[in-house]
Amino acid sequence: MANLNYDSALDIAIMAAIRGGRIINQFWGELNSTQIFEKSSWRDIVTIADKESERVVLETIKSAFPTHFIISEEGGGVNPEHKSSNLSAAEQEWAWAIDPLDGTTNFRHSYPFFCVSIGLLNYGQPVLGVVFNPVQNELFTAIKGQGAFLNGRRLNVSKVNTLRESLLVTGFAYSPNRSQERSMELFHKLNFLTHGVRRDGSAALDLCFVAAGRIEAFWEYGLNIWDVAAGALIVEEASGNICELTDNNKKIDLFSGEILATNNLIKVELLSQIKM
Repeated sequence: MANLNYDSALDIAIMAAIRGGRIINQFWGELNSTQIFEKSSWRDIVTIADKESERVVLETIKSAFPTHFIISEEGGGVNPEHKSSNLSAAEQEWAWAIDPLDGTTNFRHSYPFFCVSIGLLNYGQPVLGVVFNPVQNELFTAIKGQGAFLNGRRLNVSKVNTLRESLLVTGFAYSPNRSQERSMELFHKLNFLTHGVRRDGSAALDLCFVAAGRIEAFWEYGLNIWDVAAGALIVEEASGNICELTDNNKKIDLFSGEILATNNLIKVELLSQIKM
């Protein structure tokens, strides 16, 4: 691996996630209409909690890694000291992919399923991930090749090996399009072939739930790199599998916008249904 102390980087990422989580908790159940803003549509919103969480997360990361590239959902941007801002995040030696509040709609409605997600990429490949749920005080972490953990306890995916006994989770894009229609079709189909399908509203936490063995699979179209950079690594380090919905033999491109995470045991059976 490239020359970076991953343990130290993990400590910084954990510090940033916890600081962001504390900010989020300060606004938990206290938002007013002047603190909620529309982004691309009335269904895609941002709140003061997103912005304040992003501010403290970026301050923490930038202070420790002033030359690293940063991509963040709310537009925190690249460090001024960074010399290769003309390259995409996938081309950077080091790029932090940050979602300061994944599950904003849930948060806005006081629905307790949201998190801070921080992933570190090395030339587009995740090498470190932190996902923090401030309501449940659950901290998911992983370093490539060193396993995944929840509050210090090692994680492993579930041992359920049939689709029939599986619990699945998915998500839907904000804008109506063919991928959203396809997700709806799969939701309906798979709901009757399994123990059920949930739609929880935070891709980062959904991925962590696969890693923790709470669900057997998660799929979604229309995602961004900050949604999946941390969670995808956490799944893999918990002995799960990450692949694309359209080509499970191809090495996953986390910038493609689609993802399927499984416990590996139901992957073939699930993909056979997805491709029908």
